[in-house]
Amino acid sequence: MISFPLKVKMWGGIILLLTIYHSCSFAFLDQHGKKIALEANSAVVGIDCTVLERKFYSGRARVFRKSYYGTGFVVSPEGLVLTTSTVVPGSGGIKFYFSDGQIRQGHFVSKHPKTEVTLIQIQALPGEIFPFLKLADSKQAKIGASVYTLANPFRSLQEDAMTAFSQGVISGTYDITENGNDESLYKGAVIETTAALNPGSDGGPLLDSQGQVLGILSLAFQKERLIGVAIPTHSIVAEVTALQSLKVYSSVFEVITPSQLIAQKISANGKAVVALEIERLPEREVPRPKINNHPFEEYQALMKEYMMQRPNGWASGIVVEEGNYILTSSFHLSHLEEFRGKNIEDLIKKITVHTPEGEKIEAKLVAKNSYYDVALLKVEKPLPYFFSLDSEEKIEVGDWVGVMGRQRGSSSVTLTTGIVSTASRQYTFYRFGQIQALLNYANSGGAVMGTKGNLLGMANLIAPDANWGINSGVGLFLPVAHIRKILPLLKKGEVNYRQNLPFLGISAWNDVSFKGARVSAVTIGSAAHKAGVLPGDNIVAFDNKLIEEWSDLIRLIISKKIGEKVPFTVMRGKERHELEATLESRP
Repeated sequence: MISFPLKVKMWGGIILLLTIYHSCSFAFLDQHGKKIALEANSAVVGIDCTVLERKFYSGRARVFRKSYYGTGFVVSPEGLVLTTSTVVPGSGGIKFYFSDGQIRQGHFVSKHPKTEVTLIQIQALPGEIFPFLKLADSKQAKIGASVYTLANPFRSLQEDAMTAFSQGVISGTYDITENGNDESLYKGAVIETTAALNPGSDGGPLLDSQGQVLGILSLAFQKERLIGVAIPTHSIVAEVTALQSLKVYSSVFEVITPSQLIAQKISANGKAVVALEIERLPEREVPRPKINNHPFEEYQALMKEYMMQRPNGWASGIVVEEGNYILTSSFHLSHLEEFRGKNIEDLIKKITVHTPEGEKIEAKLVAKNSYYDVALLKVEKPLPYFFSLDSEEKIEVGDWVGVMGRQRGSSSVTLTTGIVSTASRQYTFYRFGQIQALLNYANSGGAVMGTKGNLLGMANLIAPDANWGINSGVGLFLPVAHIRKILPLLKKGEVNYRQNLPFLGISAWNDVSFKGARVSAVTIGSAAHKAGVLPGDNIVAFDNKLIEEWSDLIRLIISKKIGEKVPFTVMRGKERHELEATLESRP
């Protein structure tokens, strides 16, 4: 919380910035969040830094001017500012931009590479006192607790004298072991958050529910997670001598969010979620592109390909069947060479289960089903913690859920939360639940939990090639009811089992500029062929229900039973034909 009141331009200095991923779950700010934003706003600054870098070309030294920008925040009434070395890498010209429009000069104080922290000082007038933020004890950070970020993304303070405010929760606490961003060299303890972190946010504060600083936002991230992180204050204070004279305040995390309620419920079940280390033969690696070597549009495309490749990290799994088996996403047990017909057993070298107690247990692949994106592993000895597949909750659109995963370097589960966006989603002819909680490589295969603490299903079907990133901001999960149905088949080793769905036997016309389901081709001998459907026909009704597009027809077909007779209507030019088909099994 800011240490004393300061007259500010109320909301004129604050942008409500919400990430694509969380536009639904945090589309509102409660009065508590507004109070934090107003009080902390004046202590957050935008920073421009220009440094001179000496480089040698052809044996001659040349000096280049390089510019950096980002966020910082005042931590003492004398104007001491805390930021990161990605914002201010060293001594040089430093400018501060405030939300009331002031622009002030500053100077470099010290740099601390271990924590990626830089201290800088605002040039103060005689007797001037600055509003500042209090430091919180980040060791008290709890998963599921509300947190906030105030930052300067895309130079919002320089351009508009506005900070960007975002709300989220603590989704994990762990050690970064392999930094996924080469602009940041930090490795160590982090607090992971679902609050917004955009270019230029680095150096800004991660605030607790009292407006106190839990950590400093960093460009670092673990590639399996792809979520923003902050370097905790307790790590920073331990390293930076100049901050050890400042008082560190206790953090109080009240149970005020659905995320915290879910975190409380899942604490007893967390040990049934395990980490999986999967050793496979090397796959094609995409090198990180250098922006200077490509036009910007080409760089963006190459960068997406680099970001979306499967990281060589750990995955999550759910322990079931009295601790003898583990369920996970089949994506984790796949390999690019499978598409060339090679045996998966020759491509996956070893599967190691890491238990919450730190024990390592080997597991073997029993079967995997790509249609449902589920794989079954058998552990060499039973695990003491497991989920029951008998209990489940009825979920409706808008209900809160949480996705538990295991992250290397973490002593506890990770938790991302969100609402149910669709209770039953048709995807590749199968039914999945759709949720707005963040999914990524690390928690895919993890447990989806309801507010009562019951297992709802397994997070899966991540789509790394989606246009807007993994799953385009929504995630899918395989419900418990489907798991119960296919688990006996997986235990028998049936790899390619898929649900036997009804089949009409037609293909879609590419032109979708009209209503209905226009047919481009009819499968010889199919139900449609026997019923008299011809290429070019437009199906406008099926089982006496109006058809406006192909998805309407598909949804109705798969809702029927094999062998069921269904009436339907087609338009053949201007002629209307009433037909009937007996649905057959999908080949």
